[in-house]
Amino acid sequence: MAAHAAEPITLADIVAAAGVPERSLRAAFVASRGMPPMDFLRRRRFELARRQLAEPSAGTSVAGVVAALGLGNPGRFSVEYKRRFGESPSGTLSAGRAAAGLPRRRP
Repeated sequence: MAAHAAEPITLADIVAAAGVPERSLRAAFVASRGMPPMDFLRRRRFELARRQLAEPSAGTSVAGVVAALGLGNPGRFSVEYKRRFGESPSGTLSAGRAAAGLPRRRP
C-alpha cells in the first residue's frame, strides 16, 4: 500500500491483494499499525503531499498535489493538513519554493 499510495486504491483492492476477508485485514491492521487500512493509506498520502510540497518542481501547486493523490476537496485537505503538520499546505509550498530557489508563485 505504501508503495502505491498515489494510485486510486480502494478497500476492495486491498482485500483482494491480501487474499483475506475484510474483517481479518482490518483487525490485523489495527493490531499492527494502530489504525484501519484506509486510515493508514490516507496518512501515507498526506506524507506524500507534504514531501511534494516541501520539495516542489516549478509547476507544483497545492491543488495539483491534492488532485494527483486523490485527497478530495482542497479546502478540507488544507484544514486536515494544518491539523496534521501545524502549517498550511501553501506555507509548506512557499518554504519549499524558497529552499529550491524557485519563484514564490507559479508563472
